[in-house]
Amino acid sequence: MEKENLNNLNETEETTAAAAADQAGDSAASEASAGVTAESSGADAEETKSTAAEDDDVTESAKEALGIPSVKTPKKRGSARWLEVCLLVLTIILVVMFFYTLGYNILYIKSYAASYGVSVTSILGQAVNSILSAVVPYAVYTALTFTAYKVLKILGAKSE
Repeated sequence: MEKENLNNLNETEETTAAAAADQAGDSAASEASAGVTAESSGADAEETKSTAAEDDDVTESAKEALGIPSVKTPKKRGSARWLEVCLLVLTIILVVMFFYTLGYNILYIKSYAASYGVSVTSILGQAVNSILSAVVPYAVYTALTFTAYKVLKILGAKSE
């Protein structure tokens, strides 16, 4: 009775591992389920892994014969390079926004002073406050994105 329950438990584990491997589509999960099957049946786990590797080779050669390109994981350096380019472009956009906002606020303050008939020097405190509150966020974002770009560049150079 206990042996039957143990066998049923082993079969359930094998089925669960195989189903998880099918759903995930992961070769590591397939190998893990193959390892569970091999261990529960008493077969050598290394033989199962080598058979799985041979199956992968057959699949790759079949894809090549049919002209289907193989999907490979992207290199980490390529991903980091893409992120570096994005950060550099974002930095340039933020610098442009910084100068646009600065120019727009200066023109706004001039027109504000002209519409009320006062000089800019008489409202200098409000003018500086208005300009700084509009421009400082762009300056900070620019500095942060450029710093992140430089850090990625330095880390990428060290990893090569």
